Amino acid sequence: MLLDRFVELCREKGPDLAKRLASDTQSDAEDQWAAAAHERWYSLPAPAQDRSLLYAVDGSGHVAALNSGFYIVVAQAFLAGPTVADTVAEVDLEIYDARRSATDVSSLRDLMMRRLESQVALETAQKIKRPQESVLLLDGSLHAELTHLSPSYGWGVTFGLGLDGERTVNTQPGRVEQTLEDYVQLSRWSAERNLLVMGVAKTTRAQFMASLLEQEGLPTDEGRPSDPELLYRWLTEPGYTHPILLGVTELAGFPLQPEAEQLLGQCPAMVSCYVRPAPNDDPLRIDVPASAVGQTESFQDLEQAWISDPRAIEPIVALVLALYGGHTVHNAPLYKVDRKVRLSRRTVEQVYLPILERIANVPLSVDRSRRRFPAS
Repeated sequence: MLLDRFVELCREKGPDLAKRLASDTQSDAEDQWAAAAHERWYSLPAPAQDRSLLYAVDGSGHVAALNSGFYIVVAQAFLAGPTVADTVAEVDLEIYDARRSATDVSSLRDLMMRRLESQVALETAQKIKRPQESVLLLDGSLHAELTHLSPSYGWGVTFGLGLDGERTVNTQPGRVEQTLEDYVQLSRWSAERNLLVMGVAKTTRAQFMASLLEQEGLPTDEGRPSDPELLYRWLTEPGYTHPILLGVTELAGFPLQPEAEQLLGQCPAMVSCYVRPAPNDDPLRIDVPASAVGQTESFQDLEQAWISDPRAIEPIVALVLALYGGHTVHNAPLYKVDRKVRLSRRTVEQVYLPILERIANVPLSVDRSRRRFPAS
């Protein structure tokens, strides 16, 4: 019965989805968008790795909901470097009662993860003895981290804006501030020491490329496509997009504390582009500090703009291709640390919780919704 109804719904809604995802343009407006996107799409250079020392950091987190109403939040980060001696691992723990919503606790888990990642990355960067030969890889978008954290900086918040639009005050202020400061300092360190810091995001929901194309006069009567739509429909061959300088573009309408504005004024702008490394593979979003491509703008200097020479990013694209391992291994060093750091429900419930239970000398049990199924 359920499948029969689902088939009916697919027949009702499927044709519109197929139309919206078709590689063929459906109107004059789409013809213009497709043509403009192709003008900003470039052939891939040959893979090349001009920096031999690779460092990669990633994080993971998990929330265990207890039958007492409490939440146990665990986050961890792992960094792998050229030698075993370069390995760094960190873990964090928070305990919250049922007065916190599940959404708030999930946000806390993500922030704890980012806090550990930024801390491990900065501490390692400051110890690297040959920065001009080194690459520090982070999982995700550097620009997104800066823009997501900035509106909460200086308010002492963990959870950002609540469902009612009010700011939710953290009982332990400091993680937002520490994390943003670490990302800014890491970006500055990259510029000052010629250390290549690169964010590699496996997925994106961004709009910055489409936004710049719209500013060039493309029609929006039928709506503006997103960056993923441009890439999925019309930029399907291997290649990379025209790099874009990104600053405060995603902060429009969010008032920043003076301390946050001052901090971002010290941070290099970011340069971002998309790279499709192979046929039929998803594009990667690559973020680097502007200094990596010879730009000097700060984060506060601009919103977004095409860089004047799109080929300036080719050495970075060539490095991305050299580290590419196929459809299942988007980036070999990051793939390695992801496998090391991934925090499963089984590990939390069968390793971490028993340790906490023994040290706190209190019985701990996950709630019924978790006990119904074996941990995995």
